[in-house]
Amino acid sequence: MAITLFRISQLPTRLGIELNDIPVVLNQAYLKTLESNLKIINPTGFKAANIDQIKYQVSENGTLWSNEATININDFALTNTPQSSNQNLNLSAINQSSSVVSPLNLIPINSSCDRIRIINYTTINGLLKKNGNIVNISDVIYNYELTDLLFETALGGGSPYQVILYQCGNHLGFNNTTFQLSINVVLLAELEFLNQTINNYTVTISNVTSPVIETTDVIRIKLGDIEKNANLTVIINSPMFANSALNEVRINGQQKLANETFNISQVLDINGEALISITHIFTNLNNATTSSQVQLTLNNIDNDANKVSASNSYTSTINYN
Repeated sequence: MAITLFRISQLPTRLGIELNDIPVVLNQAYLKTLESNLKIINPTGFKAANIDQIKYQVSENGTLWSNEATININDFALTNTPQSSNQNLNLSAINQSSSVVSPLNLIPINSSCDRIRIINYTTINGLLKKNGNIVNISDVIYNYELTDLLFETALGGGSPYQVILYQCGNHLGFNNTTFQLSINVVLLAELEFLNQTINNYTVTISNVTSPVIETTDVIRIKLGDIEKNANLTVIINSPMFANSALNEVRINGQQKLANETFNISQVLDINGEALISITHIFTNLNNATTSSQVQLTLNNIDNDANKVSASNSYTSTINYN
């Protein structure tokens, strides 16, 4: 005899199943010739692999039934997958404070996904918060709460600085696919004035004792990435040179007579910082009045001026009366 009947021995729990647009009844026998009229109904539109399953049996006469067979049901979205764009922040390398960004491009796919579940992120590199409260792993955030979601950076930078992993879902559960949002933090290199010292002493030249004023400005330079090369331009405008050949400008102890551009990477410490001292040495041989001016400008990082903050220049001006 041939198989003439089938029945559904386990109905799907998340989906619906109909025969000729009528819900299938559990364990009711149906003619095998009608099986092509079966259809699965997905009322929520939720998309996932192995979203549900049904079990069925077949029979030749309706008295004896076969063992159960299982059908796993997959329903995949062909369009409107989550597109999380990277967030990019430019922060100060020296005076860095926490910055807040709203990761609204976490917004889930479509009407079938009304919530996200946070799978992972590293709290060392900032905190994800909702209404001021820290979001933890496995927390669920609904669409209407996305405007309350903020990411607050900690110190440091990197690309990526933070990666937030999440899944999309609805009341039926969560999609197995994990999506990610990357937050990149670029620390912009900059200059900062630290302190000034003045040292007064005298020198004797040809039996004439003359006062010397040595003024030093200390500038801190910090790069966002210590692996990068930073070009620093020194511009010297010093009328005191004409006053006497004994007058000097020194940068980090080395006498400078002209303008130059140099790479400061070799003087950086492990934190990507360098101290640059600008020393003006004025030997007053004839009670002259003069001035000395040196400008430091941090031009670029690896030829990229966008990686330098607005605090990229310092001018040391000394007036001797």
